[in-house]
Amino acid sequence: MNLLVLAHAGQLLAVRVPQTQGQQGTNVFGKTIPTKNGRPIPLTAGKNTEIRDDDKLYAKIDGQIVEEGKRIDIDPHLKISGDVGVGTGNIDFVGSVEISGGVEAGFIVKASGDIQIAGGVAGAEVEGRNVFVSGGVTGQGRGKITAHEDVRAAFVENGLIEASRDIYVSDVVLHSTLKAGRKIIIEGGRGLVTGGYLAAGEEIRTKSVGNQAFVATRLVVGVNPALQQKYQKACRDFKEDKQRLQQITNVLNTFSKIDISALPPNRVDQINALTRSQFPLAGKIKRTEAELKKMQEELSKMEGGKIRISDILYPGVSVTVNSIMRNFQSEVRGCTLYVDEDEVTIGPY
Repeated sequence: MNLLVLAHAGQLLAVRVPQTQGQQGTNVFGKTIPTKNGRPIPLTAGKNTEIRDDDKLYAKIDGQIVEEGKRIDIDPHLKISGDVGVGTGNIDFVGSVEISGGVEAGFIVKASGDIQIAGGVAGAEVEGRNVFVSGGVTGQGRGKITAHEDVRAAFVENGLIEASRDIYVSDVVLHSTLKAGRKIIIEGGRGLVTGGYLAAGEEIRTKSVGNQAFVATRLVVGVNPALQQKYQKACRDFKEDKQRLQQITNVLNTFSKIDISALPPNRVDQINALTRSQFPLAGKIKRTEAELKKMQEELSKMEGGKIRISDILYPGVSVTVNSIMRNFQSEVRGCTLYVDEDEVTIGPY
């Protein structure tokens, strides 16, 4: 909708044209028309901008361009009055975003900084560093909230939320999918989880799980879903790259036993290309191996995963702690679930 103009750090914003000397003119009667010389207009640096070479204004940070009279500012914070919808279009901003209303179904809000939403999110996509939703999240079978750090919301219904760190919900989670790298905390208000799938790297803490109708509800701790997915992909890439390097090595070993000068030029070029490709590939394998080791260390820290339920765990709930599953057929009150001697154990809250 072109409601804002974005600038990036180091971008040229404005150029001042220096004043010039006036040139006298002549009218139709041959009389001289005097003129005035140009006056210097100062170039003022605004907020988060800087002047270079006396006459050029540059942005110091990423953000939106804001004109304040004769001054140009760069604001890393975007405010949206009302809802994000047909009146605003999608939002893709470098910085933080504050929305006084909600986000309507089908629309997208992305920001490199934090996103604060005073209303609710209904079937929309929201992605930022931290996402705070004062109202609830209703997924409507579509949409997703993604945070590179934390997500906070009043309630979640039929929603999909992924956070690299923690997810905090103050009331209820109904038939939703929540994935957190560290913790999922559902306390305050009813603190109820009914239906859906919750996965956290270290801990899930809530008041009640399931309901009297035995609705299927699954809780998983001891695994960071995003980290595990990244680790599995890295393992596949590592295996494929090693196989590729071995194939290149075998081919080069074969050609080393023959007189290359007798081969046609195109075949010699292929051999040279293979020789050059093995070095960056070997470097990639070494970097991937270091990344795998680091991820293995992170995954090993999650072996002490726990599920804490302060009130009731209803029948029909399935829990997985450190890859060990247990289905509950009877009600349990005030408990902590953890692994002891290769089985999910019920301890006091």
